[in-house]
Amino acid sequence: MSCLVGSFTLRTTTRQHTSSCNQNKMRQLKGKVKETRKQKKERKMENVQMREKIGTIVLPALGAIALMIVAFIYLKTRPAILA
Repeated sequence: MSCLVGSFTLRTTTRQHTSSCNQNKMRQLKGKVKETRKQKKERKMENVQMREKIGTIVLPALGAIALMIVAFIYLKTRPAILA
């Protein structure tokens, strides 16, 4: 028998097998885990902060990338000046 512990497998042949496997796994509860008011408030605050970061970091970065692409295309497609 074997029991997965961390990133390696522990091989045992005695009754120790079941006890060592059970120590490493917590019992799974049925249904959805209830969220406390504090956890819900923290999660909502994190979501608000992420939305603010999108407006202050992501959008300007995307705008700068778009501007560079437009400038690159303009410079490569303009007619050459004849001398």
